[in-house]
Amino acid sequence: MSLQPKDHIAPPCSCPECYQAGVTKLEQRRDPYSGKLLHGYPLRRWYEAREQFRKAARKAVGAPGRHGSGFERLVNRDPGQEG
Repeated sequence: MSLQPKDHIAPPCSCPECYQAGVTKLEQRRDPYSGKLLHGYPLRRWYEAREQFRKAARKAVGAPGRHGSGFERLVNRDPGQEG
């Protein structure tokens, strides 16, 4: 049984670890290796890495709307979103 993209996302968590890391309003994500939900600072690092990827991808390809190939959907969508 394989996980679907939506299975990699869980509702935000308000545990002490997530509260301390400042991620209580962000959806939880699964660790791709262990399959466990990320909490606290590991979750924060996941969101920071995603943002760094988006910035690097944007810099590599240029201005929004420049590519008709669906690049915007690829870079800006979250797992579980259609597109």
